[in-house]
Amino acid sequence: MWYYVSNTAEYGGLTVGPKIINEQSKEAMKEALRRIQSGEFAKEFVLESKANRPVLNALERQEKEHQVEKGRERASRYDAVVEERLNDPISLTLHFFSNNIFIFILF
Repeated sequence: MWYYVSNTAEYGGLTVGPKIINEQSKEAMKEALRRIQSGEFAKEFVLESKANRPVLNALERQEKEHQVEKGRERASRYDAVVEERLNDPISLTLHFFSNNIFIFILF
């Protein structure tokens, strides 16, 4: 199973995985599967949709405010700036120079 992942992922999976995937999480997964197989989850989802998704909308709002999402948004904006500057070598050089990172661009 570990052949296709990095050594870091393998190490983490083998050392940290058992702490995360334990009897409690296995029972929670079994319960989720039971709800899916019984149709309980589908009924809940249909009712949620008919009611204009109040639970889903609230959870989406909460997730959007999570620190991980805010970091992802900042990274995405930064990626856009870098991509824009890749088309302008002088601007790219100045940007990196201003961040105390020195690069050489060969023309």
